[in-house]
Amino acid sequence: MSIIRSNRNLRLIPYTPTEQTSVMKHIMTWTAANDNDDTVENLLEGLPDINDGQNLQVITLNYKFMNELLLEFCYNIRNIITMYRKYNDSEKSYIQGLISYINSADIAISKQELIKNTFYVYADLIKYTYYNYFTTFITFDNYVYNTDQLQNIQSLVLYRGFDYNRYKLLLDEAEKISIGGTFNTGCFLSTSVLEYTATQFIVPDSRDGKKIIWQINILPNYFHKFYFSYLSNRIVEISDFNIQRLEEIEFLININAKLQLINKYIRNDITYYEWNFIEYESLDDTFFDTFKRFINQIFDFINIKNSSSVRSTKKQKYYH
Repeated sequence: MSIIRSNRNLRLIPYTPTEQTSVMKHIMTWTAANDNDDTVENLLEGLPDINDGQNLQVITLNYKFMNELLLEFCYNIRNIITMYRKYNDSEKSYIQGLISYINSADIAISKQELIKNTFYVYADLIKYTYYNYFTTFITFDNYVYNTDQLQNIQSLVLYRGFDYNRYKLLLDEAEKISIGGTFNTGCFLSTSVLEYTATQFIVPDSRDGKKIIWQINILPNYFHKFYFSYLSNRIVEISDFNIQRLEEIEFLININAKLQLINKYIRNDITYYEWNFIEYESLDDTFFDTFKRFINQIFDFINIKNSSSVRSTKKQKYYH
């Protein structure tokens, strides 16, 4: 979520590839609105060949599913007790809801196989999206140069409003950071050019009603490290904010963005964290190999849980 700081009103023109490649189409199918049945139907229509960009099918990326997997891995990997609670129906999550949906759906294939494929495909899609982000988008310094705005754009300011309960793992870790400290984001973050838009995505903490917005500043000396990840083909008029309130001007921040906390304050009953973007710290295949093993751990846990439920059901039937 973002604002352009400039010396005068200016026009922000998306600088994206002239031809929409399969990779670009893939990344632009970013949504947080998928229901469980949408995700399942998407997979049943044909699993994408994520290793071949030329033949990549445009599968809608389920933002909730991807980020829940990443947040569990980055911030909760050692807490098997929380994992047990989350996948034992007492704590609702998108993943738990998806598993419950598959188990109850009238599907003519193995439910366990579909759950397994869902996890594995999304693990590959996360890796694919992470790497292709850096080759699909251009850095912000190249954007301002190619659009002849070097003298006009002083900074780029992004805003993100949080569903506190969904992003609790991320926000609880960020809360530990002192002013001047740094923090690496463990998931993808969708942002908008307007603070107003960010407020529309806030869901308060269910415990105490706390509301959170992140403001992320990209200063000129970091333009060469930030990517112009504008998820739209439209030309955008930044100067008319009345019109912009009707727009969803979305920028996507990739995994493992390094941020420095420079301020924290409360305004209008909302807690603001103000960060400066520093860089994207690289993730290598070791990270994704470990992530895949974590996916296996979750799937094994689900198998054990389901097997226990089946044995329990059989015993109850026997004794009755």
